[in-house]
Amino acid sequence: MTHVYEVVDGQQRLTTIYLMLTAMGIELKSSLTYSSRKKSTETIESLGNDGGGAIANIDQGIENGFECVKTELGRIVPDGSRKGFDDYFQRRVHITFSRTRRSLEHFYSQAQQARDEALGQGGLTSGQINCLGDFAMIGNDMNSSGSDWSPKTKLDHYLDPSGKINRVSVASLKFMVMMQTCKDNSGARPQKEWIYEDIEKHQAIMIDVLVGGGFAEQGA
Repeated sequence: MTHVYEVVDGQQRLTTIYLMLTAMGIELKSSLTYSSRKKSTETIESLGNDGGGAIANIDQGIENGFECVKTELGRIVPDGSRKGFDDYFQRRVHITFSRTRRSLEHFYSQAQQARDEALGQGGLTSGQINCLGDFAMIGNDMNSSGSDWSPKTKLDHYLDPSGKINRVSVASLKFMVMMQTCKDNSGARPQKEWIYEDIEKHQAIMIDVLVGGGFAEQGA
C-alpha cells in the first residue's frame, strides 16, 4: 500500500533528513516532492545520481544544501566511525505524523510585523514580538493555518456568536488570556487591540505564574 502525506509544517526538516540520507548513500523507500516547485522535486530526485548536474532548471538551494551536508559529514564523522553513525542515524531518528498540530506561534504575527515595517506603518518591531509575552499555543484544530492572522482576526475567528471566547478551539489558557485582553481593548483601541504595552504586561503576569505561581492573584 502506498501512503501519501501532505506536509503542513516541517518541510525544511524533512528536506534536511532526506539530504542527509542521500549523502550517506542509504537507499530510500520514500520520496519527497514539492507540489508547487517542480524544479525542487527534479533536483532532489537527481541527487542520488549525479548531484543534480543533469537537469537544466536546478534548485540551487537544495543543491548547495546537499553539498554542505556531504562536506560536514566528512568533517564531523571520522572515516572509521561512518558505519556506526549511519546505523545510529537510521535507528534513532524517527519521523512521526500527526493529523493535528499544536504550535507555538506569535499572537502579533511575524508576517504582520514584516508588512507593517515594509509599509512604514509604525507597528511593533521584531524584537518586541519575539518574547514570551507574544507567544501562545494556537488552536490545535487549525494546523497553524491562522499563524499569520492579526490579533483581531484571531479574535474574530475564535469568538463564538455569543461573544464569548470559544474554549473548544483554543489550545491553551495563555492564548485565551491574550484574546480576552484583545477583546477588552477592541472598543477603546480599534486596530490597536494588542500593542507592546499589552505584551509587556502579559509577559510580566506569565513570568509571575511560572516563577511564583501567581496566576490566581492576577485574576486571569
